[in-house]
Amino acid sequence: MLVDFLTDAMGDLVRATSARSSGHAALDAAALAAARSWQFAPRLVDGVPAPDWFHKPVAFMLRTAPQ
Repeated sequence: MLVDFLTDAMGDLVRATSARSSGHAALDAAALAAARSWQFAPRLVDGVPAPDWFHKPVAFMLRTAPQ
């Protein structure tokens, strides 16, 4: 899954949305929930904090339950 992020000048998350689905709604929802809990450093433009749009892939590894 690919997630689009918008952060404000302080690096706080304003919005996280799906840019490209994994193909599974439950995985997409889990990826967005996880992404919304992340913290970011502000982008600097000439040394001044600025809002930023960027995207990052979110990958999951599925494991079998312990027996």
